[in-house]
Amino acid sequence: MYRFIFASLLLCALLINGSRTANAKGATEHPVIKPFGGAEFVDAPSKTVSFESYDFLVSTADGKKTDKVTKQGKYWYLRYRITDASGQLDKSVGAEEILENYRNACRQRGGTIRYDYARRLVFSLTREDGGETWVNLQASDGNYDLTIVDEKGLDPTLVFGAEEMASEIDIDGDVVIYGINFAVDSDRLEPGSEKVLTEMVKLMRNQPQLRIEIQGHTDNTGSADYNFKLSDRRVATVREFLILFGIDPARMISKGYGLSRPVATNDTEEGRALNRRVELHRMN
Repeated sequence: MYRFIFASLLLCALLINGSRTANAKGATEHPVIKPFGGAEFVDAPSKTVSFESYDFLVSTADGKKTDKVTKQGKYWYLRYRITDASGQLDKSVGAEEILENYRNACRQRGGTIRYDYARRLVFSLTREDGGETWVNLQASDGNYDLTIVDEKGLDPTLVFGAEEMASEIDIDGDVVIYGINFAVDSDRLEPGSEKVLTEMVKLMRNQPQLRIEIQGHTDNTGSADYNFKLSDRRVATVREFLILFGIDPARMISKGYGLSRPVATNDTEEGRALNRRVELHRMN
């Protein structure tokens, strides 16, 4: 039986075995990516820096080739070792057991496995602020290294309240909404999305004559048909949320546009984040 790292990454702050703080080298453990059960934090050469770049391996869509993607943000390099009762390296805990625990943790959180080959695992998780955490794990029997980059979340100036939404719709007839986040490949809302959705409810209550089309947009990850269907399901979830809070269904329709209407380049993570959005369009 595998020794699971934690029940859920959403409970990371409560599930750590003891509070670990910065060591003499200035390294701290990551607030979300927790150690394998029984693993000890190795001070050197672990480090934490406020900003650094790292090239992560990713498999191509067909799984036959490997590319690299560069991620920038807060950076951790963390080394862990597992010891037996005598303090010696415990090689009975194999690399595959360590890897499988992190695979399971990634899946529990709705993350995406980007690369998995030859004792190396790369995966990413979407955070509540819209940013992404990328992880490179290299495992050996009894020890492993983690390289982690927290990419910056969305610019908070792009997240509108009800008054800003109303102003944009009044001027332009539509408004771009950020901060409504979904689990990867799912129409399930992520924690934190309710803050923006509540502002949408206020908008509709404050503007009782307003009728809207709720539009869903994605980046170019995956096929056009897949993204069209995914975006359609996601904005249907948004519409259902508004109905749940008393907004007349007759005032709203929802429609997914997939990757067909980008507002930024899909060549960078920042651009893809801007393309993953909800828009409200005023209907006459």
